[in-house]
Amino acid sequence: MKKKSLLFLFLFILFSGNAYAQKPLNDAMSWLSAGINQKIQYKWGVKLLTRFRIGENFTQLNSWYSDLGVQYDINDKLNVTLNYVLAPSRASNMRFNNFHQYYGSINYKIKPFKHWEIADRIILQRTSSGSVMDSGDPSKNSTDFRNKLEIGRKFNKHYSAFMADEVLLPLSSTPFEIKRNRFYAGINRVITKRINLDMYFVLQSSYHSSSQNNRYYIYGLDFNYKLRRILL
Repeated sequence: MKKKSLLFLFLFILFSGNAYAQKPLNDAMSWLSAGINQKIQYKWGVKLLTRFRIGENFTQLNSWYSDLGVQYDINDKLNVTLNYVLAPSRASNMRFNNFHQYYGSINYKIKPFKHWEIADRIILQRTSSGSVMDSGDPSKNSTDFRNKLEIGRKFNKHYSAFMADEVLLPLSSTPFEIKRNRFYAGINRVITKRINLDMYFVLQSSYHSSSQNNRYYIYGLDFNYKLRRILL
């Protein structure tokens, strides 16, 4: 695909939510992220990702988080991770409350056709408003199941495009039903063999009750850097 076609695709993604972003219970947001990956030997890896979430139509920092994880590659298609996330979230104009997440994931990918890739990620996560020794406010704690299915298409050595859908189901409350859905569409740009950028749009629907559903139009930019492999 030519660069002009990729630019048109990204502009379509970028502006597709603008017509709706001002409706009640809707919000336009941006996610700005930076991640570092370190491979250790041939099976192990460590990743640190920090993301800032700016909401209220791009005017207010609602939350940020740092995600530190260890990855083990079972083979070239399957890996598992264990992660800890520190996630301060805005409680008032001047105060943030800390949330802690602990999760494990299983990640699987296949290439059914040339230039195409399908990936699936399954996460089981625990969110706590307290520390490791203190569970905090029980009403703000949760155990959740997440599943993200993604399809990607590589166009050349520099550009690829992807679409994905992720659902979140709470396991610690009833009734057992989807509480959040995220639809992703974006472009990946490989700058060097160690640096790449993800530019994407996310349509997030959050279902709080039968009478209150929130929709978020999110524009994201992720910077990713791979360090040199460590051989012990």
